[in-house]
Amino acid sequence: ELEGRISELEEQLDTHKQEAAKYEEQIETLNAQIKEKEQILELVVKEIGGIQVDRKKDSEMIREKEKTIDEIQDKNKKLELALKVKEDENTEIKSIFTGFKTEKERDIDELTKKLAQTESDMR
Repeated sequence: ELEGRISELEEQLDTHKQEAAKYEEQIETLNAQIKEKEQILELVVKEIGGIQVDRKKDSEMIREKEKTIDEIQDKNKKLELALKVKEDENTEIKSIFTGFKTEKERDIDELTKKLAQTESDMR
C-alpha cells in the first residue's frame, strides 16, 4: 500500500511539475509582454516630450512673429503719419504756387494790356 501511495504522490509531483512549468511559461510570456508594453510606453513618453518641445518652439515662434507684426504695424503707422505730413506740405506748396501763378498771370495780363495800349497810342 505504501508503494501505491508513493506512486500516487510521484504522479501528483509530476502533475505539479508540469503545472509549474506551464506557469513559468505564462510568467515568461507575461514578463515579455510587460517589457514590450514598457518599451511602447517609453516611446510614447518620448514622443509626447517631443510634441511638447515642438509646441513650445511653435509658441515661441508665434510670439516672435506677433512681435514682428506689431513692429511692422507701428512702422506703417509712422509712415502713414509721415506721408500725411508730406501730403499736407505738398498741398500747401501747391496752394502757394497757384497763388504765385495767379499773381504772375495778372501781372502778365496787365503788361499785355499796357503793351496793347502803348501800341494803340503809337498809331
